Amino acid sequence: MQEDLVIPEKFNDLKKNFKIVLLFIPIFFSLHTFASDRDSMIVKKKFQYFFLESLRQKNLGNYAEAADNLYRCYELDKNNSVLYSELAVLNANLNIGKSAIYNMERALALSPQNVHYRQTLAQYYYNTSQYSKAADLYKGLVNDDKNKKNVYHYLLASIYTTTDQKQEAINEWDNLEDEVGINDKISIEKFKLYRALNKDKKAFGEIDRLIKAFPKETSYRALKGDLYMAIGDKKKGEKTYASGFKSFPNDPTLTYRYAFFKIECGEKEIGYDLLKELVKNKDISYDIRKEALFSLANDSASKIDDDLFKQMIREYPNEEETHLVYASYLLLKNDSSAFNYIEEALAINPQIENSWVALASYHAEKEDPNLLYNTCINGLEQYPENSDMLYLLGLSLIRKKDSLSAIKTWNKLVSLAIESDEMMLASSVMGQIGDTYCNMGKNELAFAAYDSALVYNENNLIVLNNYAYYLSLGNKDLNRAEKMSGKTIKANPQSSTFLDTYAWISFKLGEYNIARLYIEQAYYYGGDKSYESTDHYGDILYKMGEPKEEYHAKWIKAWEMVQEKHPNELYKYEKLKRKAETGIYEE
Repeated sequence: MQEDLVIPEKFNDLKKNFKIVLLFIPIFFSLHTFASDRDSMIVKKKFQYFFLESLRQKNLGNYAEAADNLYRCYELDKNNSVLYSELAVLNANLNIGKSAIYNMERALALSPQNVHYRQTLAQYYYNTSQYSKAADLYKGLVNDDKNKKNVYHYLLASIYTTTDQKQEAINEWDNLEDEVGINDKISIEKFKLYRALNKDKKAFGEIDRLIKAFPKETSYRALKGDLYMAIGDKKKGEKTYASGFKSFPNDPTLTYRYAFFKIECGEKEIGYDLLKELVKNKDISYDIRKEALFSLANDSASKIDDDLFKQMIREYPNEEETHLVYASYLLLKNDSSAFNYIEEALAINPQIENSWVALASYHAEKEDPNLLYNTCINGLEQYPENSDMLYLLGLSLIRKKDSLSAIKTWNKLVSLAIESDEMMLASSVMGQIGDTYCNMGKNELAFAAYDSALVYNENNLIVLNNYAYYLSLGNKDLNRAEKMSGKTIKANPQSSTFLDTYAWISFKLGEYNIARLYIEQAYYYGGDKSYESTDHYGDILYKMGEPKEEYHAKWIKAWEMVQEKHPNELYKYEKLKRKAETGIYEE
């Protein structure tokens, strides 16, 4: 039966009116159609034209038109291998792997010795996990395409490793080594395979061959020590490091490894001294000196001198990592001057995301909102979707009294969080938006934001608490407020904030005994340091008919706290001030 040209249905989507209709070619159709040389030449020229037009359309991304022209080629010569090869490439470009393989197999059937077809088909097989078929083709190519034997040995080794044929993989790495010579990448691959076969002697024999082949390449000696350490053989690791260090006492790589070994084995002072000598050595590479310095900086027991960091910064003023290494060391000592060096690092290279976040977080703890704002703006220029900086930018806008811009910024953050399925973050930020609306006196918008926050995370305790508290302040839906607040104290019965909220809602409901019980618990767990809890305590005592000196004392204490903590916002607390001055309760 005659084989028809296979053109995938996917091309129908690419060209609306393009349909492939394969003609039934009569059995008696023969070369007599092209009897004359002139007619044959015309056919060849037509084939060449349509084929080249197909290539042009493919390069333009017009795959349906490319397929149309290939079909025209098929009408002219259905036994041309180039036709099927090109159709396979077209299939591959559209990720139609099955059709790509089918058409490339037809091309190879027509030209079985074509090296390019064999290479391409082997790659298609490999990409679709048909490893056995790919290996068969590569094994044939080893003999027929000797200029690329090393490539085929590498691919065969990869296939055998993937299919867990360890010894076959080793054999191919050996064959590759015969072609290109001994090198560390091949030796490491064979090391891993021998280790997987529980042949440790042969595994380390590969590393010994490297050392023997390159006796002055000290990194291989260090590598051998590293590998012993990696498999838990500290004794042989120490022996290897010590031998290498003895033979090459001035080699930075061996010194670095030996220093780490000494630190790990408890001989820390020896290790630290070796690392310090590396940092001071101006004749070795920056990378090793930097790594040595970083190791010292991250170990508080190293007792490193600040001058060592400053020396490196003087020598490498344009290397941001040097500044960051010193910053990390200063942070270990809780020295805020670390952030000066973070700023210097960012001036050299602004694309260090973690440093922007660290700097913004530092400024968030300070009083100047402009520093925080500017840091976030600069950082977001580099990383516009960084959630930490978007949150802190909103915080800076709140501090700059621009609540609407803060809400806009946080809404963007909520959208990004939802897109990335970070519902906990979306809930937390939406809760902040609710708090902001409450502070603006826009309670309906606030409650809508809280509702959204609870959709994203129904167990967000902070949102449950704040929502319940603001409902109670407006005497709205107190029963719902009581349920939400109850959920928070059940989850965290020692939170003075949550206990205070529940006490206040109970107060609003007229349940003064319950209110007193929970305000006393709030006080026990730290509420005595809160002016709100202290004010609430006074109101509860008043409603319970306690002596005036008791509730009045609470109001006086609450007012003193406000004066101390909010000296610039006393106008917000006029009601508390009057209660403290007069001892008269106000609703």
